[in-house]
Amino acid sequence: MLEPGRTDAYLNHISGSALVVKRLTPARFKTDYEQMLFHAHIGPTFGEALMKNERCYLEQPEWMRLYESMIKDDTPWLTDRSSVVIRVRMRILNLCSTLADTTEAMDPEKIDEGLLFTAELKARQNHSSLIKSLEEYKSHVVRTSMAPAPQSELALRREVYGTALECLCVYKRVLASFCDSERLRLESEAQTLACEMLELQTLPAPRHSWLYSQHERGVAEVIRMTGTEWEEDLTSASAGVRRMAACERWTRFNAYLHA
Repeated sequence: MLEPGRTDAYLNHISGSALVVKRLTPARFKTDYEQMLFHAHIGPTFGEALMKNERCYLEQPEWMRLYESMIKDDTPWLTDRSSVVIRVRMRILNLCSTLADTTEAMDPEKIDEGLLFTAELKARQNHSSLIKSLEEYKSHVVRTSMAPAPQSELALRREVYGTALECLCVYKRVLASFCDSERLRLESEAQTLACEMLELQTLPAPRHSWLYSQHERGVAEVIRMTGTEWEEDLTSASAGVRRMAACERWTRFNAYLHA
């Protein structure tokens, strides 16, 4: 699972474990050991759903409640069970359905205003919640900045922050697809985030950071590469032309994300 050159074996393993966990249902994860197994399963399952451009079953309320119930703030340093970490990751888990909703809503052959409104509202809520969770993360970093942090803390900070930036970057493109009047501002923010993600790649990282850093770099490079298209000024074009351009931009961007 931890060999970078064997992604096929990794994905096969995760697909199998996801099926087992899903069939067990949340009620089966009660003991510390059972919850530890579930916790270890979350990140890889989310990553697999993201790569396959599918909804992640972990977003369902019953699984989210199980994940939130695992919070343990029994140390001043971050752990996988810290409220700061779990709440950021819960917001990240929403990305899979956001991508699916956006792709469905931006289908040029069946534009549905009700579907567009619902998808945009959900995306805005997820975007806002992720920003709020990031603020809590930053508050923790500031609060503990005067004490030497253990290596485990630094590794977890890097993973959580990088993945959150990656998701936030994609949310900017989602919202820009729904609201053309905000597109140029959102694109400027997305480009800034992409540059920051690429800078993160140059910093020392934990041994197995390839599990998340490769995807971060890929998203950042796609954002940078497609920037000109998303910065196109269409203020003088008709609403129909702007909508069709938005659909085409999203379709190409989504294809790059899952290439």
